[in-house]
Amino acid sequence: MLKFPRSQGGKLIKYTATLIALILLSNSALASLEEGVDALKIQDYASAIKYLKPESENGSIAATRYMAILYESGKGIPQNLTEAIKLYEIAANKGDAVSQTSLAALYQHGKGVNKNYKKAFDLYQKAADQGFTDAMVALADLYSDGLGTEKHPERAASLLQTASQNGSPAAQNNLAAMYMNGVGVEKNLPKAFELFQSAAKQGYVVAQRNLGTVYDRGLGVTKNSVEALKWYRASSAQGDAIAQFALAQMYQYGSGTDVDYSSALKFYKLAADQGVGAAEYQIGYIYWKGVGVRKNPSEAVKWFQQAAARNFPQAQTNLGEMYESGRGVTKNEAKAVQLYMQAAKSNYPQAEYKLAKMLKDGRGLPKNYSTAFMYFNKLAEKGMSEAQSELGVMYENGLGVDKNYEKSATLFRQASTDKSASGLKNLGRSYAKGHGVPKNLVISYALINCAHNIEVNDIDIHNELDSTRKAINEHELQKALTLSLAIDREGLTAIESFLATQ
Repeated sequence: MLKFPRSQGGKLIKYTATLIALILLSNSALASLEEGVDALKIQDYASAIKYLKPESENGSIAATRYMAILYESGKGIPQNLTEAIKLYEIAANKGDAVSQTSLAALYQHGKGVNKNYKKAFDLYQKAADQGFTDAMVALADLYSDGLGTEKHPERAASLLQTASQNGSPAAQNNLAAMYMNGVGVEKNLPKAFELFQSAAKQGYVVAQRNLGTVYDRGLGVTKNSVEALKWYRASSAQGDAIAQFALAQMYQYGSGTDVDYSSALKFYKLAADQGVGAAEYQIGYIYWKGVGVRKNPSEAVKWFQQAAARNFPQAQTNLGEMYESGRGVTKNEAKAVQLYMQAAKSNYPQAEYKLAKMLKDGRGLPKNYSTAFMYFNKLAEKGMSEAQSELGVMYENGLGVDKNYEKSATLFRQASTDKSASGLKNLGRSYAKGHGVPKNLVISYALINCAHNIEVNDIDIHNELDSTRKAINEHELQKALTLSLAIDREGLTAIESFLATQ
C-alpha cells in the first residue's frame, strides 16, 4: 500500500495530488498500450491506431515502435515510409532494440532511404549488444557478405552461436548452413543436421525446407525420402516456394511417395505463382512432353515464355526449339536464334549447340562457320557427343577448317562411344567412303543400323541405311547384322574383333 506524507494538520502535502495524477496517467497509458497491442493481435488495425497513436505522441517507446511498423506495412493506415523511419529513429535513439533492428533493415535494403550498409551495421550492432537475437542474425549476415564491414565469417558464426543458444531458429538455420558448407566453422554435417532439425521443429519455414533437403540427399544423415517429403510438405504449407518446387519434384518422380502428376503440377504452379522460373519451366515441359497430361504445345509455349523472361536458359532453349520447328507457335527461325543466343549467354550447353547448328546451316541468320566451329569445339572438348559429331562433319567437309578425314573419323568415333545416333551414322558413312578409316561396307551398315535402333524415326539415318543396304549382298548383310548386335553389347571394340576374323 502506498503511503503519502501528511502535513501537521493531517492534510496531504501539495505534491500528493500531482503524484496520484501521474500514477493514474501511467496506468491509463499502460492500459491503452495493452489495448492497442491486443487489437494488433486480432488485426483490428483501426482500433490499434486509435490506442497507439496518442501513446506514441506522448512518448511511449513501444507505441512509437508499433506505429512505425504500421506505417511501414501500410496496415490500417496509408503506407508512409518517411513517417515509419522517423518513428523508428525516435524509438531507436531511446535504445529500443526492435526499432534499431527494423531501421537497420530499411537501410540495408534501401527501403524508403538510400542503401547504407554502414548505418545498418551500426544499428544492428547496437541492438545485438542488448542481446536481441534478430539483430545478431542480421549482423551475422553482414559479416558473412562483407557489407558495411569487413568480411568475417568467423564473427558471423560466433554471433549465430550466441543467438542459437538463446533459441533463435533463424540463427540455428543459418549456423547449420555454415556447418554444412564449412564456412566460418569446421565442416560438420551431423551438427548441421542437428541445428536444422531444432529450427525446423520450431516451425521455422526455411529450416523445414533445408531439413527436407538434408534427408533428400543424405547429408549428415541416412537418406530418407519419406522424411524429406514430410519436411518439404511442412515448409510448403507455410508458403515456401522452393519447398513447393522440391515437393513437386518428389511427386513427379515418385520419391518418398507414389508418382502423382496431378499433385506435381499443383505444387509447380504454387511455386510458379511466386516467380520460381524452374517451376515455370517444369510446367512448360510437362505440357510439351505430355507428362501425366495431354500434350498441349500452346500451353507449353506460355509457360516457357514466362520462364524465359526470367532468363531461365532451359526454357529459352526449349522455346527456341518450338520456334525452330513451328510447334505451338508460328515457325520463326530468327526468333529461335534470338532465344538460343540468350540462353548461350548463360553458357547453357544445349543452347550453344543449337545456336552452332543454326550458324553452320545458315538458318535464322547468315552462315558463320568460324563461330559455329568455336561452339562445337568448346562443347566437344567437354564431351558432348552431338557436338563431337557436328565438329567431325565440319572437318570432313572443310567447313571453316581444312579438310581432315582422320580428325573427322576420330571425332565420330568419340561421339559413337556415347551411343550418339549421329556419331554412329557419321562413322558408318566414313567406313562407306573410306574417309579416315579403311573402306568397309559391312562395318558401315552395322554402325548405321545401330544408329537406326536408337533413332528409329530419323529420316536421314533411314536413308543412309537403305543406301548402304543396296551396296552389300545377303551374306554381307548377315555379317553386318551380327556385328551390329556385338557393337550394341560391347561398343566399338567389337569392330576390332570383327576385323581380326576377316
